[in-house]
Amino acid sequence: MVLISIGFSLFLIPGVQKKIFLKILDRPGIEINIEHIKIGWGEMEMNSFHFSQNGIDINFDTLKVELLALSLLTKNEINLNHLTLTGLKVILPHKSQPKEIPSIVLNSKLEVDTLQGSFILKRIQSTYEVHTPETIHLKNIFYTHNGRLLLKEIEIATLFNVAIGLDSKKYLFTDLNISSKETLLTTGECRVLIIDGKEQQPLVKAEMELNGSLPSCLEQPLLSSFKNIEGGKFSLTGHFKLNNLWSANLKLQFEELKLHKSPTQIPIVEFDFTGHLDQNGTVDLNVPFIIEGAEGISDGSLQLSSNWVQNRHEVDALLIGKHLYLSDIILLSSVYQPIETSSFEGPISYIPLLTNQPSSATSHHFIHITSDGKQPDMKPFWSHYSGQMIIDYKRININSDCYLDNLVSEIHIDNEKISIKDLGAIMYKSPFHLKGTLKFFADNPELYFTETQAQLSNFDIGEYLAKRDPNSRPVLEAVVNITSNLQFYGLKLDNLLNKAQGQLTINSTKGIFRTLDIAGDNIKTGADLLSTFGSLLGNKVRELRTADRLANFFRNIHFDSFKIEAIRDKNLDIHLTDLFVKNQDIHLIGQGLISYQKGVPILDQPIKIKSRFSAKNEVANFLQKLTLLKNRRDNLGYKIGPSFFINGSLNHLDFSDLYRVIFQASKNTLSPKTQ
Repeated sequence: MVLISIGFSLFLIPGVQKKIFLKILDRPGIEINIEHIKIGWGEMEMNSFHFSQNGIDINFDTLKVELLALSLLTKNEINLNHLTLTGLKVILPHKSQPKEIPSIVLNSKLEVDTLQGSFILKRIQSTYEVHTPETIHLKNIFYTHNGRLLLKEIEIATLFNVAIGLDSKKYLFTDLNISSKETLLTTGECRVLIIDGKEQQPLVKAEMELNGSLPSCLEQPLLSSFKNIEGGKFSLTGHFKLNNLWSANLKLQFEELKLHKSPTQIPIVEFDFTGHLDQNGTVDLNVPFIIEGAEGISDGSLQLSSNWVQNRHEVDALLIGKHLYLSDIILLSSVYQPIETSSFEGPISYIPLLTNQPSSATSHHFIHITSDGKQPDMKPFWSHYSGQMIIDYKRININSDCYLDNLVSEIHIDNEKISIKDLGAIMYKSPFHLKGTLKFFADNPELYFTETQAQLSNFDIGEYLAKRDPNSRPVLEAVVNITSNLQFYGLKLDNLLNKAQGQLTINSTKGIFRTLDIAGDNIKTGADLLSTFGSLLGNKVRELRTADRLANFFRNIHFDSFKIEAIRDKNLDIHLTDLFVKNQDIHLIGQGLISYQKGVPILDQPIKIKSRFSAKNEVANFLQKLTLLKNRRDNLGYKIGPSFFINGSLNHLDFSDLYRVIFQASKNTLSPKTQ
């Protein structure tokens, strides 16, 4: 039986003012200190209250209550007509024990300036029930966890009901409104059930239904890493269970998500979160998701198992789904932009309901990727993770023009690197394979280094180019094989792709290479060329094969061998080291440069290729008449022809210089006879 060293008689004597020390004798370690209690017939005032139990501290400055004193003795119902509590402070510590099983991480402090409201206390058999006949208000709330301020200047207005039994407590918050500086953050309701454990930690069950506005919530320090969000609404529903272990089933939904500097809005994002922590310390999560973005609807499921082993999270993950729009995923991932901190020492948990770790451990429960360009990474973002991840997707849309079908890949993470093991997929009905590694070098100015090898086989490049520009015939119609060996260097992870260096090769053994259709302003159409040759050469063309045959030849060069080799250097210029086109009549070679321009897509950057064509057979005889062939032959036996430049860009190649050379030669050949 609990013995308290104070008599009820004090409550019957108006105006009593005492300094009282209460000690609960049969529960060692629990102490209550009250500096002053002032009792009147209709009111009570308590000052400087302190409660402690094994490091748990509860303090408040002043408690003022208006009540009917006689009801304390005569009724089972007590009306606290007006209650004001000021200066409330609650500290809940966590102490690691030897061989302690994974448990909650709880090192928190809650401060409330003022609590105002009215309460009714009832006793129903062995249960005490407290409820509020009208809304109560908690003002200027601050919450700190692990020494980090997470919530500040919060105000809560709610209806409250609690039932306290012999071995359980039930809390119900309805008409819940959470605000800060008179700006509404969240509305909803919450239910909490606490069942006392005799030798274990109490079992806590919670259910919630919350709705709110994102921009206002992001002013809180807890969510400061998500300030890239400019607009949107959210809802959170589900339930949570916690004792030594935990389990949860939550649904998080965002609507009308708007990001800074992005013209694109994400209409709907849904995550169904199911997870639990087992006796071995393993966290198992299953997170199905739907993202209704600008490009389309992405769906999938992330299944993850994680354990804390030797100061690292050992992770085994599986990502599966039917459809994924990569641009929407990249846009969504940009909502998380972590705030730099001066120190990363000690276990850091932004959410206090995660696995416990030794006090000497260093852990980050969020992956930390620096992206603000101010401070270089001191460690790779995977420094606290190892394991593997398997990806299995039916279709991934890289952009509006490119997609991968039946993608399967295995990713491995260890101390030194992240490795992609033979990613396989189908790109435009063609087999695609990729493997690569991502490494971190702390002593190198370019901290991150990635190396990839990729191969795209039997790729119909003509079909791809036709879809990109339906109004023009593609410059190249062929089934090609593309291989690349690329390296990426970067101080930050997010700028690696813009700094890719390495080699790219395109090969084909049969196809069509067009020059006439893309000859630029000098030669607008094939009809212009035919008309020009007809006026310049007259019957001489028919003697050699007719101008029509010549025009058609250059309009569609049917080749039996085609190759492009390119290398991108550290200045990000692309050197075309080898352009090779060959059939039985012509052999075309070239070398050139695509000049890097910051902010301009590679396909639109300026290109200049110095080319030369050589010829055989009747084409050689015709070009010989135009004095465009030399008596020397190249290494393949073709008679060496004239040089010319290919200009424009990869999106719009310009062969005007080739036709300028031919027209000028034709004009020079015929001018003596036409005068």
